[in-house]
Amino acid sequence: MIPLLPKDGVDLDPITTTWLRGLVATALELRIPGFCWHIENDAPGEARAVGYVDITLIHEAPERRRVWADLMGLEEVFDAEGRPDGYIGRQGALTIHLPDAVDPHDHCAVCGRVFDPRDTRPDGRARYQNGETCCSCIASGNRR
Repeated sequence: MIPLLPKDGVDLDPITTTWLRGLVATALELRIPGFCWHIENDAPGEARAVGYVDITLIHEAPERRRVWADLMGLEEVFDAEGRPDGYIGRQGALTIHLPDAVDPHDHCAVCGRVFDPRDTRPDGRARYQNGETCCSCIASGNRR
């Protein structure tokens, strides 16, 4: 499921809201995997939707971002050194950003570090048994 509805206090104009609902319907119809969406107000009358790839799907992140960018008509952006840094665009009052990053909220509940599914060492930063804690915290005895 692709939750693209704004949080309380975030106002979107009716045209943008209709566009978002149509986008969700199209994505579901085409079976395009979703993102972790964060929608917030940047300033009065301006809203921002940021889509992050879940850390467990990091291996398919570039392709997923590209498919969504094509669907939404976003442009690729580059960092100061000229490396690809995701996609950005606008729809009405909504700025849409698909950064070349994982969801910063997908982190260990104990130490706060972002999970890294590639670090599968017994004391690594991978998620421990699909829980909220990383293997490192479990190995060191740090638990909530």
